[in-house]
Amino acid sequence: MPSRTHAQVLYGSIVGSVKDQSGAIVPGASVTATETGTNTTLTAKVGSDGTYTLANAPAGSYTVKITKEGFETFIAEHVGVSINTTTRVDGTLNVGATSETVTVQTSSTELQTDRADVHEDVSSQELLEIPTPVRSYQGLLGTLPGSSPLSFGGGGTNNPTKSMAVGFNGSAFTNTDFRIEGVSASDAWAAFDSTARPSIEAIQTVNVVSGTADVEQGLNSGATVSIQLKSGSNDLHGSDGRRPDPQEQTLLLCQLRRGLHTHRRSRNRHCSASLR
Repeated sequence: MPSRTHAQVLYGSIVGSVKDQSGAIVPGASVTATETGTNTTLTAKVGSDGTYTLANAPAGSYTVKITKEGFETFIAEHVGVSINTTTRVDGTLNVGATSETVTVQTSSTELQTDRADVHEDVSSQELLEIPTPVRSYQGLLGTLPGSSPLSFGGGGTNNPTKSMAVGFNGSAFTNTDFRIEGVSASDAWAAFDSTARPSIEAIQTVNVVSGTADVEQGLNSGATVSIQLKSGSNDLHGSDGRRPDPQEQTLLLCQLRRGLHTHRRSRNRHCSASLR
């Protein structure tokens, strides 16, 4: 099996090379990547060629640590990994004790050199903040490079989710494949429709591969739209799609200002009295 492998559609991967200050490779170094939201940990050893691969990495923000006896510990923080992408973290180890640490802050690269595919990502923040004609992730697909105007196929038995059709780079919209959590969601009868359309609050990332796809992007001759759903983490998060009436909103703001440490009954009594 080759030492370099790429991730499947549902995951990303972290690759890199490890050298010392003179530029010589450091085989045998230990590489550990920890996802900060869930504490998921991936490990690998640097090979004889000085490179490593952490495949099948769930999307998220990682801290990558590289250690080797006789060298200082190398740490890269805020390493972003998205589905269907490869993130490169190269490490330079300085001679010293492993208890000494060199920490670097990483930033996303404009040009990805480890994959040949052409892709775009739509983040959960963009889904929530950018206005769309419909309350769906598909409303933003028409803003991506190479996309054709969105087509709405209506409802009915052939399209119960009211999915929208879109093509890329001149390819027919019937050639676009929709995938949710790695599973094809394209309609078997109407190939341009999606059988499921998750709410924008439930989506973590939308990844669209529109050209020169890798082998895992089979099943179609056009673009592949992959949706990753949100998962649990160490932090509380959520959303409320209701639009409260002015009185309810005022009551909520009053309760927040009173503080969570106040007894619930007295807090509600004070805030309700202020609305009369």
